[in-house]
Amino acid sequence: MTRKRERQAKKKPAPPPPPEGYAARTKAQAHALEVIAKSAITFVLGPAGTGKTHLASGYAVQQLIDGKVENIVITRPSVATEQLGYLPGSAEEKVGPYLVPFFDALERIAGKRGHTRDRISGAVKIAPLAYLRGRSQPLDAKVLTPSGYKSMGEISVGDEVVGSDGLPTKVLGVYPQGELDVYRVTFSDGTSTECSEDHLWLTATRRQRSCGNRHSVRTTAEIKKTIASSGGIGNHSIPIASPVCFAEGAPLPTPPYTLGVLLGDGSLGAKGCVSISSADPMIPERVAKELPAGMVLTSSTLPNCAASQYRPVRPGGKRAKGTNPVKKSLQGLGLIGKSSSSKFIPRDYLLSSVSNRIALLQGLMDTDGTVYERATGTPRVLFRTTSSLLAGGVQFLVQSLGGTAIIKKFPPPKPSKCNGKMVIGRLDQYTVDIRLSEINPFYLGRKASRWRPHKVGRRIASIEPIGKKPCQCIQVDAIDSLYLTDHCIVTHNTFNNSVMIFDEAQNANFGQLKLFLTRMGQGSQIIITGDADQSDLPRSERRLIDVMQRLSGLKGVGVVEFKGCDIVRNPIIESVLRELEK
Repeated sequence: MTRKRERQAKKKPAPPPPPEGYAARTKAQAHALEVIAKSAITFVLGPAGTGKTHLASGYAVQQLIDGKVENIVITRPSVATEQLGYLPGSAEEKVGPYLVPFFDALERIAGKRGHTRDRISGAVKIAPLAYLRGRSQPLDAKVLTPSGYKSMGEISVGDEVVGSDGLPTKVLGVYPQGELDVYRVTFSDGTSTECSEDHLWLTATRRQRSCGNRHSVRTTAEIKKTIASSGGIGNHSIPIASPVCFAEGAPLPTPPYTLGVLLGDGSLGAKGCVSISSADPMIPERVAKELPAGMVLTSSTLPNCAASQYRPVRPGGKRAKGTNPVKKSLQGLGLIGKSSSSKFIPRDYLLSSVSNRIALLQGLMDTDGTVYERATGTPRVLFRTTSSLLAGGVQFLVQSLGGTAIIKKFPPPKPSKCNGKMVIGRLDQYTVDIRLSEINPFYLGRKASRWRPHKVGRRIASIEPIGKKPCQCIQVDAIDSLYLTDHCIVTHNTFNNSVMIFDEAQNANFGQLKLFLTRMGQGSQIIITGDADQSDLPRSERRLIDVMQRLSGLKGVGVVEFKGCDIVRNPIIESVLRELEK
């Protein structure tokens, strides 16, 4: 090393030492840490001064530093009740004074400054009981189930809803919340849903996306504060659901691809014959293969048009005996007589299997869909129709298959000449802008070959208050605690991969303890601390010991009880408590 480098090395300050974590100060604390480490839920009880808060805080911080959890959730009853509404400020400011012991412990463990302290502070979620309960949606919000959408108010314990993996997951708990302030969360694809201020979301910020698309759990209020980054709105993105697996129903009367073609370029006149128009032989060839036994597809040339008209009929034409099964099945679906502006996708087809929905979408896109390359090289896929119902059905198909679809409405086109005749448009036009990352929405060769996978994402565009509504919270049995709400939007309501600390729990009643325990997500631990002899509640409402005794026999539940001889804060406290007990 040269002298210059030696001088530079001497001037360069040494990096700060890493945090030491939490070391047990007594044999009792060492035993407590062992119990906490192997338990999902741990009750840590004992007199003041035994280091319960410091113990729980130190364990949580060490788990975070070691990368074993992503969040530290801390709550503490303020007084005998949770009535914090009269206090000024945000949720954090309201409950902050009651969490001073926790932050004192955090400072002793992680220090006052530094990257580690900043990381820990960012991972700490302050969750007052009243706000913890408020992680909910309005009763009129939609929740996707294996049999279609239900309102949040219709959901009961034991019902199945759809998780982010597209599979059914059971509802483990339903918790009515009364009236809460509600916000409308709108996304980059124009879809929206409603939720409370402390409803949870799994989002990735711009920085997280640039570092590998890692997601974190955040509340609506937290997202609102950081909704914009240096690049404008869209700082937060949410995951996209996998294709939804709906409950299998009865066999579909008309093959999905054929129905899609009929809805796109088909004539469904009540008096006339059912027919389709196409200039691509590949489409009628597939339709012909899907016709019922005994049916054939006849063709005729349309005047002044490159397309041909195809009709599903029985051999022998009009003189053939028997009802046309294609027309009969369409009649049963309520589609016969529907014009281009009133066509729709029947519910049974929207909620059919993934393969059926793909075939239906391909029939629609082969006829009324287009694909072309943008200047950026990515494909743009559009579906056009004059039916608002059909546009909405296509949007749901795409969303349920793991994509996004934006509907835009346009006024009737200006009059124009076609084949020497003046054509006057009288119907509004609807365009559905479709993005899919894995599923090719086309079967027709010339279109399917131009399609390319498109990166699909939903970014939060705005969060606006809309007033108060009756709300409800549900807990689902999914590994990631996610479920699908309006427009297959992925949302979430429990903390995963967290250490959840309920400090001074002797001041919580039975309902509050039950609420906290049911907020536990996958990969999480709960530590409940308290001193049963120092409660602000009337004796009839004290339930900490009762809850601990009820749960102590369950697998995964640990109990630690400190005694006066375990006090570490100041030796005189043991003598003080002993004299006061006399």
